Amino acid sequence: MIEAIEHKKSKKGYPSNPPLIGSNLRRLRLERNMKASDFVRCLEEYGVHISASSYCHVEHGRVYPSIALLEAASKVFDCDFNEFFKEL
Repeated sequence: MIEAIEHKKSKKGYPSNPPLIGSNLRRLRLERNMKASDFVRCLEEYGVHISASSYCHVEHGRVYPSIALLEAASKVFDCDFNEFFKEL
């Protein structure tokens, strides 16, 4: 199972960095009218196995996504890899 990577947390237990990648994943998913559970199932087709609750942590910036997740997401969304790093 491919896991998301936890990153440095602030005193409140949340990431010290803004959740840029997670916010962009959420934006791209919502632009395509996809539920998170449907997106997670699509990721499985590319060999990325992550639970819906773990993926929720990615979107909310609590953990970083793996490179494998981002590669699969770029295929699911049919977008350039750089799309995940755009400023909102």
